[in-house]
Amino acid sequence: MRIGVDYLILGGGIAGTTAAETIRRDDKDGKIAILSGESHVLYSRVLLPAYVQGRIPREKVFLRTLTDYERNAIQLFLGESAVVVDAEKKEVQTSAGNTFFFEQLLISTGGQVQPWRVGRSVPDVARLQTLNDADDLIARIHRTTKKHAVVVGAGFIGMEFVNSLVANGFSVDLITKDGGCWFGHLGKDGSDFLEMAFPRNRVALHPASEVSDIKLDAGTYLIRTTRNDKLEAGLLAVGIGLERNLTSFQGQGFEIGKGIKTNEYLETNFPYVWAAGDIAEYYNVHTKKHALVGNWSHAFLQGRAAGLNMSAAHLHKKTKTVFEDVPTYSITVLGNHVTFLGDSVIEGSKETLARADEHGRFFEKFFLKDNLLVGAIMINKFEDKKVLEALIKHQVDITTLKPFLVRPEASIKDLDLHEVIPQT
Repeated sequence: MRIGVDYLILGGGIAGTTAAETIRRDDKDGKIAILSGESHVLYSRVLLPAYVQGRIPREKVFLRTLTDYERNAIQLFLGESAVVVDAEKKEVQTSAGNTFFFEQLLISTGGQVQPWRVGRSVPDVARLQTLNDADDLIARIHRTTKKHAVVVGAGFIGMEFVNSLVANGFSVDLITKDGGCWFGHLGKDGSDFLEMAFPRNRVALHPASEVSDIKLDAGTYLIRTTRNDKLEAGLLAVGIGLERNLTSFQGQGFEIGKGIKTNEYLETNFPYVWAAGDIAEYYNVHTKKHALVGNWSHAFLQGRAAGLNMSAAHLHKKTKTVFEDVPTYSITVLGNHVTFLGDSVIEGSKETLARADEHGRFFEKFFLKDNLLVGAIMINKFEDKKVLEALIKHQVDITTLKPFLVRPEASIKDLDLHEVIPQT
């Protein structure tokens, strides 16, 4: 079938759906279609752990109904994804054999779990990226009689596994090839702070370690690590990050790095093609470099900005919206509330500062580049986010603030921004 639309959106997640709804508010008559590789309408990935933990029922995970799409005159094609994207011809061939013709295109296909090569011989492992994964994990939790799990990976998904399994009465062995939890962000001091909660929650960390051998024997996983630890578990979960599926876009003229590269307007090197969400390697106006950010709130905000720019371009408006929101991601890990703000990756070109309460109540790490704050991590200090975000957005030279930031007793949330942000 040949289908012509004004706006074609690849990906039915939060970025794509938000873009479609934003477009509809600006353009009441344009034809909008979403191709979603999944069989479900929009649901919240951030609520999947709450569903697995039994804190909310399955129906509460869904954010839209088919009626919502119909009400907004948005065509939704479930279980259908792009196979070939020809930007020059403005056409997309799909897995269902359809050919779509578009005027404006949004690429918001997100990411998929990285394959775990060690476990290829034992494919029966739990993952946590989709609603189907969450359904499968719940079934595994209820099925196993051995309430001990091994989790591979101590990043965002790995820690969600830890939360969910502990909440379901499991003890956990946590294996990471790094030196600790979120080690590339927190470093040793921050990881040590988080790990103080592990013993009382029956979580054992295995740092600088990987799975070297694995067997499945009568429902029990027999695992050996590179540090020669021998572990047994009734459930094996793997959270080692996402990869972007770029196959449909390669060889089609797109500028591709780790994702689809865009400018600060989320516009690709084709002026009528945009990218948002996990797959977008966008130009960050604060750090002056391209960034790939994979989190829910960021995808929502990018979807909104892309939608504004797509409708403006189609309606021949002269306005363009710069995407300048600072990436934020929050998670509670075994009672500790952790917020990642901005560019919070430890690397040689950055200076890092840290402070902690001597009683173990909070920890913060700050990331600087040329005396400008570019990122921060707050553990049990979410109240500081507003001030730190403003310092990042306004690119304030914080040379004189450094001694203040590292003082454990300093009240960052009460910092007078009018005194430190240059007034224009």
